[in-house]
Formats: sequence, structure tokens, C-alpha cells
Amino acid sequence: MLGKLLKYDMKSMSKSLLPLYLITLGMAIICRLVLLLSNQISIFKGVSALVVFFFCILLIGVFLYTFVLGIKRFYNNLMKDEGYLTHTLPVPKYLHLNSKIIASLLFLVFSTIIVILAFCISFYYFGMFDELMRMLTEFSNAMSISLPAILCYVIITLLLGYLSNLLLVYVSLALGHLQNKNRLVFAVVYGIVVYTISQIVSLIALTPCLIVDPGLLATNATPAKDILMPLLGISLGVSILLIIAYYLITLKILKKNLNLE
Repeated sequence: MLGKLLKYDMKSMSKSLLPLYLITLGMAIICRLVLLLSNQISIFKGVSALVVFFFCILLIGVFLYTFVLGIKRFYNNLMKDEGYLTHTLPVPKYLHLNSKIIASLLFLVFSTIIVILAFCISFYYFGMFDELMRMLTEFSNAMSISLPAILCYVIITLLLGYLSNLLLVYVSLALGHLQNKNRLVFAVVYGIVVYTISQIVSLIALTPCLIVDPGLLATNATPAKDILMPLLGISLGVSILLIIAYYLITLKILKKNLNLE
């Protein structure tokens, strides 16, 4: 059943994202051509700066739109008029929620691939990847952490950060729908409150490290690896706990307290 729900959610989101992906790749080709022409014709130099600026805005917009679309899909399908039909289906609520989360994460991966491809189309030059690897290797050596470990940490951190923010909005919308009126306003208020609480929890979680080793943040006295590893581990742990909390609260409201009237 999850597969059917996921297929439906993916199809719905793809109607908006696939055209955006095509526009992004098309803009990448235009950006590349303008940059090539700017090397040959002086009049294109001013134009190229403007094109590159809007192209970079577009790349950022791909990620933002992917995030917003994941929220919109959740809101429309479970809390707006579609919700009357959705909640009558003989499907556990957690499968609906899981489907929305997985679809959003999958399109995050697709969006990342498109952005990287578009960036390479526009700005690739011979030896670019060799230079990038050299910079990453130097950073890895400076931090005394292996390059694969750094890449894994970055990917995991980005995925957990995206998922945490996504579920933060989900739980805020769910809490807002406990009210009879001004639900979106209450959702914003709940979102601010939940975000503030999560930041306080994160700060409290770091306290034990500072108590055990008050000089942990003294970068001159402490090796970078000894600073990053504990902080990164705590940060990831807190993110996972917050994600679980957001998920369980959202699921509980969907099961018992959701008000669609």
C-alpha cells in the first residue's frame, strides 16, 4: 500500500517539479552560451554577470520549491478538502505520513542531481574536479578526518536537517489544525514555539560536553577533530530525537485530533 501512495504522491509532485528541472537545465545551457560569448564579445560581459546572478537564484529556488512542494502536498492531501477522501481510505495514517516524507526526500535527491548537473553545464572547466578533490583532501588532512567520513557526515547532516525542518512544518500545521479558526496563523505561532523549544533542547544537549571539558571550544588549545566529533555527534543525535518527536506528534494528531471542519 505504501508503494501505491508513494506513486500517487510522486506523480503529483512531479507535475510541478519536472517543468522546473527542464527550465533549470535550459537556463544552464543559456548561461554557458552567454559566458562563452562574453569571452569573445565585450557587450556580453555585463549581460553574463546578470545571467549568472539569476541562474544562481534559480538553483537555490529549486531546493526551496522542492521543500515548499513537500509541505504543500502534505497540507493539501491531509488537511484541506482532499483530506475528507484521504482519511476515509482504509490505510493507516502512518503510511500517508511516510509516503509524504519519502516523496519529499526522493525529490530532494532528484533536485540535488539536477542542480549539480546544471552547475556543471554552466561552469565546468577542465581540471575543475581535480581542483575540488585537492581542496577537499587538504581540508580532510587539516581536520585529521578521512575524506569519506567527512562526505558521509555532510550528507547525513543535510538529510537530517532537511527532514527535521520538513517535519517541523508538518507538526506546526497539524497543531494549527487543532484550532477552529485562523489555523494557518496558529500554525505559524506553533512553529515559532516548537522551533524555539528545539533550539533550547539543542543548547542544553551541548552542556554536558562543556561541563566535562570547559576548554572544548578553545580552538587554540583543542585539535579541530576533538571539537567537531563530539559536537557533530550530539547535533546528529538531537536532530534524530527531534525528528522522532515531530513525527510522533504529527501522527497522533492525524489519528485522533485532526479537525477538518
